[in-house]
Amino acid sequence: MAESKRTFQGAKMNKDIEEKILKPGEYRDALNISVDFSEDGNIGSIENLKGNALIGGQNIISDKITNPKVIGSYPNPEENKIYYFVTGTNADGIFEYDATDPANPVVSTVIIDSTTAAKTVEQKNFLFTDAGAQASVAKNGFISVSSQRGIIESLTENFDVVSVDTPRNVLVRVKVPKGFLNTGDFVSDTISTTQLAISAPEVIQNEPTNITENQFTLNAEYTSNSASLTDIGFYWILNTGGGVTTSIYSNELRIDASDLVGSSALLGKYVQKHGINLDPFEGVAASGLILIDKSGATISDSTYTIFTNNESRAPHSITFSTLPSFPITVAEIASATTITDAYTPAQIQSGGNQISLSSNIVSPFTSTVTGQTAGSQIASVAYATNSAGTTLSEVKYFTLKASSINRWSGNEYVVVPVIDDDNADPTVDEVDDRNVGYGSYFKDSGYAFLIISAPSSDGIEANKTDVDGLKYSLDGIGGIVSASFTSNPSGIQFRRGSGPDFGRAIIHLDNMAANTSYQITIPSEASIPSKTIRINNGSPSGTYYTSTLSLNLSGVFVAKADIGSGYDYNVSPAPLASYILGPVAAGEKAQCIIPLNNVNTAFTSDSTQPFVSSFNANNLTVTVTGKTEGVDFDYYIEDTSTAIIGNVPGIIFEGIPENLGTTPTVNITYTT
Repeated sequence: MAESKRTFQGAKMNKDIEEKILKPGEYRDALNISVDFSEDGNIGSIENLKGNALIGGQNIISDKITNPKVIGSYPNPEENKIYYFVTGTNADGIFEYDATDPANPVVSTVIIDSTTAAKTVEQKNFLFTDAGAQASVAKNGFISVSSQRGIIESLTENFDVVSVDTPRNVLVRVKVPKGFLNTGDFVSDTISTTQLAISAPEVIQNEPTNITENQFTLNAEYTSNSASLTDIGFYWILNTGGGVTTSIYSNELRIDASDLVGSSALLGKYVQKHGINLDPFEGVAASGLILIDKSGATISDSTYTIFTNNESRAPHSITFSTLPSFPITVAEIASATTITDAYTPAQIQSGGNQISLSSNIVSPFTSTVTGQTAGSQIASVAYATNSAGTTLSEVKYFTLKASSINRWSGNEYVVVPVIDDDNADPTVDEVDDRNVGYGSYFKDSGYAFLIISAPSSDGIEANKTDVDGLKYSLDGIGGIVSASFTSNPSGIQFRRGSGPDFGRAIIHLDNMAANTSYQITIPSEASIPSKTIRINNGSPSGTYYTSTLSLNLSGVFVAKADIGSGYDYNVSPAPLASYILGPVAAGEKAQCIIPLNNVNTAFTSDSTQPFVSSFNANNLTVTVTGKTEGVDFDYYIEDTSTAIIGNVPGIIFEGIPENLGTTPTVNITYTT
């Protein structure tokens, strides 16, 4: 082939024509050459450009990646930067070379990935010893099995109850988990354990539910160590004091022996959300927890250790050095409430109400109690019985909801007129001592008759506080009351009222001066505070106010009685009921009692009470047109009224006549 020679004066690249016809100074292609200048003065000569020689300070990876190898690069000439992609035995990375200042190049790391690849697990066969299998037999013969790996099940049926501790062999099998050569197969073996002899049951009382104003539901369960039960149930009592002081907790967790793995348990093991164990004591230090054994005794903190893992939000765990008497209670100390004069389990058993569920021995078990008084505090225990004895649970204390029904306080006098004038003629302003609550204190005979009672807070007349002692100080019938009553001005004689007493005080006031206003102070009796009322005789000087109630009834009627022998009430020929408050001075209160029925006919005996069986105090409302409850007036509902010795419902109405006016409209509505 003929040799081709080119000089490169005025050289330029020309790729448009065939190489054979290139003009002098032109060249077809070139790599890493320069024809523009020469360092040794050979103008027009060709020489190599500087190549990939190491530039000082460019050792960008030796201290970060072992055995580095550049596997690629990407130039960014617009910013005078180059990006290197490097791999090595310990890490991979991307680095930036910044040549903006050629004299001082900057090297920086974009990213380093030091993640090591997962090691290949050498598969092997799963052995039974790899499972960490455990087995136990409860006192009732039930078998429990667990394993650290794989799914375990017992191939041995549950045992019978034994009277002495008995060795047991439990055949179990474990389904092999993933990652082994024999995955999906079963491995089996026998685990030796001991079944303990039958003993008194283990019973746990859980939190009560369905707590309302007048009912509650008790809940409990017995453990697998409760064998051959003959009776289960509850004892409960109104907590009025048993002579001890105890602490109850609003945050409690029960741990049974079956919850242990070895000697450890996970708190919140069975409290989960979205498959994650929740810790009922999250954020609580170990020192803020208390452990209580089945007998109610505090477990010494020297016998256990509580571990916390707040970073992972995992539940607390507890490890025992000495196992306590299970089941135990774990509680937060800060949630404790101290109850003084509380009952012990034995006191509740001996003096409380029993609920036996022997006809249906199942676990868990429940029972609902109704007909209780709003606001009552209840103390209860669960029990379980077998041939070895009866076990009582810990005591649960709870309070029924406060009544939404307006009730009398139960510790305040109600003082209302008695419709009696010591006159045998029923056509005269009287009916009988038994019929009370309306009219005025002062009678035509010149006497004032009043009845004093202390209605119960549950609205049941039979449960009222007994204030008979107020009249027992009388010095005989017709005598003068001893200094139990005070008056201003003095001079009034107090006589015991005739007729049945029924735990109430019926008082006659004699020798009242004409046209005089009296303030009578009734002394304290049976822990009821003293109370002052006003009685006017005639037309005393001063300003006094009287309200005669105008009743607007819906769904109810004023109760009537036609029992005979002077027991008539609100029927002819006796005067019809007229409910009067006062006269009293400005700002003073007065009271009356309005008995009710759902029929407009008189009942003829104590046993004819059509309203009582169906009366619901929640359905009764009282308003006063244009007036404000709690300011101008108040009302209190009695399921059985003190007006007629508990035969029908009634309303204790209390108001300020100055505010109510002379004839206020009282709206009494009963809805069904």
